[in-house]
Amino acid sequence: MNKSPLREQFPTLVGEHFEVWISEGWLTLVTETLGLLRQEQGNMPGLRIDEIKQKWGQLVINGEGFSERANAIVDDAREKSSTICEVCGIQGDPILSRGRHVAGVRCAEHVSVKRGTLVADESNKQV
Repeated sequence: MNKSPLREQFPTLVGEHFEVWISEGWLTLVTETLGLLRQEQGNMPGLRIDEIKQKWGQLVINGEGFSERANAIVDDAREKSSTICEVCGIQGDPILSRGRHVAGVRCAEHVSVKRGTLVADESNKQV
């Protein structure tokens, strides 16, 4: 199985059981966010990221040891993600499931795509 590029790029920030459940379109946003969190880690050495996923059409970053500033960084990324296509990373809009909840974010070109390829990691399988 492939090793996450995020695990390789941010080895001091991600936890031992780090899991990634996002599509490629959000990788730039996540990389930028983890870069900011790594800077914050200098002030909060206990800061650790355990999971990155999509839920209800928004980016969710879970972990522990978050400072007020780290929470603000994560909140900003979550807000930005709601307008970025998960598949390709350009401007997108929330799409609704049959149950009428937000199921993801897609641009016009990818609105009918079920789910993009997940960012590879040894802790989960490619979809």
